[in-house]
Amino acid sequence: RDLYEQRIAEILNETVLPGMSQWQKALSIHDYLVSHAAYDETYDNTTGYDLLVKNSSTCQGYSQAYLDLMTRVGIPCVLVSSREMDHCWNLVQIDGNWYHVDCTWGAAFGGVDGKCVWNYLFASDAQLGRTHSWERSEFPDATDDSLFFYTYHDLYVTNEEELAAKEPSVIISRRPCALLKYVKHNKPVKVDADKCRSCKMCMKIGCPAISMELGKAKIDPTLCVGCGVCAQLCKVGAL
Repeated sequence: RDLYEQRIAEILNETVLPGMSQWQKALSIHDYLVSHAAYDETYDNTTGYDLLVKNSSTCQGYSQAYLDLMTRVGIPCVLVSSREMDHCWNLVQIDGNWYHVDCTWGAAFGGVDGKCVWNYLFASDAQLGRTHSWERSEFPDATDDSLFFYTYHDLYVTNEEELAAKEPSVIISRRPCALLKYVKHNKPVKVDADKCRSCKMCMKIGCPAISMELGKAKIDPTLCVGCGVCAQLCKVGAL
């Protein structure tokens, strides 16, 4: 229990800054849990302790850990359980309104690699009801959708005609993409000119960041996204 409390203190110290609003605290803690732990498909780890200490747990662990962290920062939070789905998540109250937060599903497309999604963050009953089912009479109503992550950042598509069109569409945001600050790119690949044998194997992948200069491979750091494919092809370890 002492180790669990220690981890809670460490996480709050890292995620919660002075002057943060309730929304910002709930978002920051959500992102930490989602991006620093993985779902335990063996079901050996099922508690909040397992999630924070072992970085692995089931939906019960995600929900319990989020509940405990919300309690520590003074944000009302309850655990929602669905018998039909055999699943659980949270409801948080921010500025008087309740919102659904499902850290488990947020981690389903992310996890320990530092990525997360926000499809199930600050959702209303109507929004979450598209993918989840629960006994609504047993839990607070969540009717407000103004804090839903993508709505809040003007990244929510509402044009039904565009959604139905069987052709590409362009979405124009009113502000810079809010997701970019959460994306963690790898460092650009560098070339060891002394090891490069000018075999041009790296050129075969057609990467716009790679060129040849004075008979050696050259990588433009402004174009390289650090995917590492070229390094995997290089047999002499020059990349």
